[in-house]
Formats: sequence, structure tokens, C-alpha cells
Amino acid sequence: MLKSFATLLISTFILNVCHAQHYQYFTSWNRILIQKEINDHWQIIADYHWRRQSDFAGSNFNPFALKLMEGFIITTIYRVK
Repeated sequence: MLKSFATLLISTFILNVCHAQHYQYFTSWNRILIQKEINDHWQIIADYHWRRQSDFAGSNFNPFALKLMEGFIITTIYRVK
């Protein structure tokens, strides 16, 4: 009897601790790449990165609460042949 009571008590404690560590979390990683060939020699590439995450420490679930990263890159390529 004592063994089953101890098992029940420990199981309840473990489930309660595991439930306390649960939180909702959201991360969005997006990338847009536009590539245009002007002529046989020149090419332009525009690359936009947009990453967001929710604030897991806060109480409300807002996927756009925190900025993780935002960046824009423009690349030009010149080919001789």
C-alpha cells in the first residue's frame, strides 16, 4: 500500500512539474528572392529575410511580438562570357 501511494505521489509531482514548463511558442522564417537578368552580361538579385517570434515569457500569444531578424540584400552579377 505504501509503495503504490509513493508511486502515485511521485507521478503526480512529475506531471505537475512537466505541465508547468509548457508554453506556446511561434517562429516564422520567411525569405523572398527576386532575380532579374537585364542582358547577357548583367543580372540583379534582391533578397529579403523576415523572421519573427512570439514572446514566450509573456502571457498572450502574439506571433509578431519580437523581431528576430530583418534584412535586405541587393546583389549584382557581371558575366564576361
